[in-house]
Amino acid sequence: MNCQNLNRKTRICVRRGTTTVEVIVAGILLGTVMSIAVPALGWVARERRAADQRQQATLEVENLMEHIAARGWDEITQETATKLTLSEQVSQQLRESSLSCTVDTKPNEPDSKRIHIELAWSNRKGQTLAPVRLTTWVYRLGRPK
Repeated sequence: MNCQNLNRKTRICVRRGTTTVEVIVAGILLGTVMSIAVPALGWVARERRAADQRQQATLEVENLMEHIAARGWDEITQETATKLTLSEQVSQQLRESSLSCTVDTKPNEPDSKRIHIELAWSNRKGQTLAPVRLTTWVYRLGRPK
């Protein structure tokens, strides 16, 4: 800092270069914050998209399960399960989606059927994500034998 005395009553101080240094430091800090924040925001957006897709897949599998489980005992067959398809909206939003539906009966339990539905899909990079699976057992109404 350069200070000059004029008439010994008033002191005038001249600051040189401090504003430039402050601007440079502020720019460096801003660049550092942005280099951390931008990738973090991208990661948050990807995770949000993945969570939305998983929720949509879960709702679709639940709806399909309700659709098949609400049928009569004789209508719950493997043929009925293979006819199940994804809704158009879900098949458009989930890349490379694949639906698998099975109906099993155990020989020692003829009055029960196991329905298993699995929905798998891939992300933008083509990686297959963990599928959504739902299984339920349906029992025939009536007197035990």
